[in-house]
Amino acid sequence: MRANYDPKGALGDAATIENRILAYEPERMLSIKVSKAPEKFPFKSRIGDMWTVLYFQPTADGKTTLRIVGMGFGPDDESQKMRQFFEQGNAFTLTQLQRRFQQ
Repeated sequence: MRANYDPKGALGDAATIENRILAYEPERMLSIKVSKAPEKFPFKSRIGDMWTVLYFQPTADGKTTLRIVGMGFGPDDESQKMRQFFEQGNAFTLTQLQRRFQQ
């Protein structure tokens, strides 16, 4: 699974992030792990230790709650900085998704 967060970028360029799907349960869960970090990713020595689990929960009003859980972070300084990086990035992504689907 490939993504590029640069509005001027293109899939496959140096800023592309590639994720491998570890597990998938339709309409309930998706687990991914970075298989290739973007060229300028600041935590390349620690990215191989972490993975992400996304949980999808239907709500009574026909919407979906998404919970993102980052796993594999260590107690070291670089790992904790990477955790903060993903927390901020995930919050931004979720805000963008909310805006998109509120239209």
